[in-house]
Amino acid sequence: MAAAPPFPLDLWRERMLLLLENYAAFVDRDITVVFDARRGKADTEQISARVTVLFASPRYSADQVIERMVRGSAIAPGTVVVTSDRVERLIVMGAGIATMSAQLFVEELLDAQQELSGLTAKKEAGIPSGRHGGKRRQKSGPATVRRR
Repeated sequence: MAAAPPFPLDLWRERMLLLLENYAAFVDRDITVVFDARRGKADTEQISARVTVLFASPRYSADQVIERMVRGSAIAPGTVVVTSDRVERLIVMGAGIATMSAQLFVEELLDAQQELSGLTAKKEAGIPSGRHGGKRRQKSGPATVRRR
Protein backbone atom coordinates (compact mmCIF):
# COMPACT_ATOMS: atom_id res chain seq x y z
CA MET A 1 0.00 0.00 0.00
CA ALA A 2 1.38 3.37 -1.02
CA ALA A 3 1.85 6.05 1.60
CA ALA A 4 -0.50 9.01 1.42
CA PRO A 5 1.12 12.14 -0.03
CA PRO A 6 2.12 14.71 2.62
CA PHE A 7 -0.29 17.22 1.06
CA PRO A 8 -3.57 16.60 -0.75
CA LEU A 9 -3.42 16.75 -4.56
CA ASP A 10 -5.65 19.85 -4.59
CA LEU A 11 -3.13 21.70 -2.40
CA TRP A 12 -0.28 20.82 -4.79
CA ARG A 13 -2.40 22.00 -7.72
CA GLU A 14 -3.13 25.30 -5.94
CA ARG A 15 0.55 25.86 -5.23
CA MET A 16 1.49 25.12 -8.84
CA LEU A 17 -1.25 27.39 -10.19
CA LEU A 18 -0.07 30.24 -7.96
CA LEU A 19 3.44 29.86 -9.39
CA LEU A 20 2.01 29.79 -12.92
CA GLU A 21 -0.13 32.85 -12.21
CA ASN A 22 2.92 34.86 -11.10
CA TYR A 23 4.93 33.57 -14.05
CA ALA A 24 2.18 34.42 -16.57
CA ALA A 25 1.94 37.97 -15.28
CA PHE A 26 5.72 38.40 -15.29
CA VAL A 27 6.27 37.16 -18.86
CA ASP A 28 2.98 38.59 -20.15
CA ARG A 29 1.75 35.21 -21.38
CA ASP A 30 -1.60 33.42 -21.16
CA ILE A 31 -1.49 29.88 -19.74
CA THR A 32 -4.02 27.07 -20.00
CA VAL A 33 -3.40 24.11 -17.70
CA VAL A 34 -5.06 20.80 -18.59
CA PHE A 35 -5.58 18.24 -15.82
CA ASP A 36 -7.15 14.82 -15.98
CA ALA A 37 -10.76 14.63 -14.67
CA ARG A 38 -11.61 15.58 -11.11
CA ARG A 39 -14.76 14.80 -9.20
CA GLY A 40 -16.00 12.81 -12.17
CA LYS A 41 -16.78 15.73 -14.48
CA ALA A 42 -15.24 18.08 -17.01
CA ASP A 43 -14.73 21.58 -15.70
CA THR A 44 -13.11 24.91 -16.58
CA GLU A 45 -11.87 27.45 -14.04
CA GLN A 46 -10.57 30.93 -14.76
CA ILE A 47 -7.89 31.29 -12.08
CA SER A 48 -6.88 34.80 -13.16
CA ALA A 49 -6.92 36.98 -16.26
CA ARG A 50 -3.88 35.01 -17.48
CA VAL A 51 -4.44 31.42 -16.20
CA THR A 52 -7.23 29.04 -17.18
CA VAL A 53 -7.57 25.48 -15.89
CA LEU A 54 -9.34 22.75 -17.85
CA PHE A 55 -10.26 19.42 -16.28
CA ALA A 56 -10.85 16.66 -18.81
CA SER A 57 -14.08 14.71 -18.62
CA PRO A 58 -13.82 11.18 -17.18
CA ARG A 59 -14.04 9.79 -20.74
CA TYR A 60 -10.93 11.66 -21.92
CA SER A 61 -7.40 12.15 -20.68
CA ALA A 62 -5.64 15.51 -20.48
CA ASP A 63 -3.61 14.38 -23.51
CA GLN A 64 -6.78 13.81 -25.53
CA VAL A 65 -8.09 17.26 -24.59
CA ILE A 66 -4.85 18.87 -25.81
CA GLU A 67 -4.98 16.82 -29.03
CA ARG A 68 -8.56 17.98 -29.66
CA MET A 69 -7.50 21.60 -29.03
CA VAL A 70 -4.64 21.20 -31.52
CA ARG A 71 -6.81 19.53 -34.18
CA GLY A 72 -9.66 21.98 -33.70
CA SER A 73 -7.43 25.04 -34.05
CA ALA A 74 -8.35 26.06 -30.49
CA ILE A 75 -4.73 26.96 -29.82
CA ALA A 76 -3.53 30.49 -30.55
CA PRO A 77 -0.53 31.15 -32.79
CA GLY A 78 2.71 31.15 -30.81
CA THR A 79 1.40 28.63 -28.29
CA VAL A 80 3.85 26.28 -26.59
CA VAL A 81 2.52 22.96 -25.24
CA VAL A 82 4.44 21.84 -22.17
CA THR A 83 4.56 18.09 -21.59
CA SER A 84 7.20 15.45 -21.05
CA ASP A 85 5.06 12.79 -22.71
CA ARG A 86 7.12 11.95 -25.82
CA VAL A 87 4.21 10.67 -27.89
CA GLU A 88 2.12 13.73 -27.02
CA ARG A 89 4.96 16.04 -28.03
CA LEU A 90 5.25 14.29 -31.41
CA ILE A 91 1.49 14.62 -32.02
CA VAL A 92 1.51 18.30 -31.11
CA MET A 93 4.65 19.06 -33.15
CA GLY A 94 3.07 17.22 -36.07
CA ALA A 95 0.27 19.79 -35.94
CA GLY A 96 2.82 22.60 -36.17
CA ILE A 97 2.64 23.63 -32.51
CA ALA A 98 5.82 24.18 -30.50
CA THR A 99 6.46 22.01 -27.46
CA MET A 100 8.66 22.18 -24.38
CA SER A 101 9.52 19.50 -21.84
CA ALA A 102 8.17 19.95 -18.33
CA GLN A 103 11.76 19.96 -17.05
CA LEU A 104 12.76 22.83 -19.34
CA PHE A 105 9.60 24.74 -18.44
CA VAL A 106 10.34 24.36 -14.71
CA GLU A 107 13.83 25.75 -15.35
CA GLU A 108 12.29 28.73 -17.18
CA LEU A 109 9.78 29.18 -14.37
CA LEU A 110 12.52 29.16 -11.74
CA ASP A 111 14.65 31.60 -13.79
CA ALA A 112 11.69 33.98 -14.04
CA GLN A 113 11.02 33.63 -10.31
CA GLN A 114 14.67 34.43 -9.54
CA GLU A 115 14.62 37.43 -11.90
CA LEU A 116 11.40 38.69 -10.31
CA SER A 117 12.91 38.31 -6.83
CA GLY A 118 15.93 40.34 -7.95
CA LEU A 119 13.72 43.08 -9.39
CA THR A 120 11.67 43.17 -6.19
CA ALA A 121 14.85 43.50 -4.11
CA LYS A 122 16.10 46.32 -6.36
CA LYS A 123 12.77 48.13 -6.13
CA GLU A 124 12.77 47.86 -2.34
CA ALA A 125 16.31 49.25 -2.31
CA GLY A 126 15.31 52.09 -4.66
CA ILE A 127 17.55 50.90 -7.51
CA PRO A 128 16.21 51.48 -11.05
CA SER A 129 15.31 48.20 -12.73
CA GLY A 130 16.60 48.90 -16.25
CA ARG A 131 15.35 50.28 -19.52
CA HIS A 132 12.34 47.95 -19.76
CA GLY A 133 10.90 49.20 -16.50
CA GLY A 134 11.57 45.82 -14.91
CA LYS A 135 9.18 44.02 -17.22
CA ARG A 136 10.56 40.97 -18.91
CA ARG A 137 10.08 40.71 -22.65
CA GLN A 138 7.74 38.01 -23.85
CA LYS A 139 9.58 34.99 -25.29
CA SER A 140 6.68 33.37 -27.11
CA GLY A 141 2.91 33.09 -27.18
CA PRO A 142 0.48 31.39 -24.79
CA ALA A 143 1.45 28.14 -23.12
CA THR A 144 -0.64 25.04 -22.60
CA VAL A 145 0.64 23.04 -19.67
CA ARG A 146 -0.34 19.43 -19.11
CA ARG A 147 -0.15 17.98 -15.64
CA ARG A 148 -1.70 14.91 -14.05
